[in-house]
Amino acid sequence: MLHAVNQFMVHLTLDDHGELELESLGEDTEDFIREVAYPILNKVQVEMISVEAEETNAGQKLIAEAVMQERVRLWPENDGSDDRSEIFAPNRIPGPCRTALRRCGNCRNVELES
Repeated sequence: MLHAVNQFMVHLTLDDHGELELESLGEDTEDFIREVAYPILNKVQVEMISVEAEETNAGQKLIAEAVMQERVRLWPENDGSDDRSEIFAPNRIPGPCRTALRRCGNCRNVELES
C-alpha cells in the first residue's frame, strides 16, 4: 500500500562509520503514518491523550491490545503475539539505506542492491 505524503521530515545522524542512522521522524510525518498505517492504535492513543490515561496501567493495557489488533489486521496469519518490529520496504533499496537495512535484524524479504 502506497500513500502520497505532502510533508515528510526525517532527522538523520551519522554513526562513527559514516553511515546514516534514523534519529527521528518529523511530527507531521509520524502523525500521518500513525493515522494511515495504524488506525486502531492511533484511535486508542488519541482517546487516551484526551483523558490523560496514557501512562496508567489501564492505558498501557489498552495500547497493548490495540497493538495486538493491528498485528492481526496487518498480518492475518499472526495471532497478535509476535512482538518483532516489521519493516516494509520496496523490493530494491538504493543508496545509503542499504547498510542500515542490513544491520536491522527485523528486515525480511528485501532485496538489497550491492
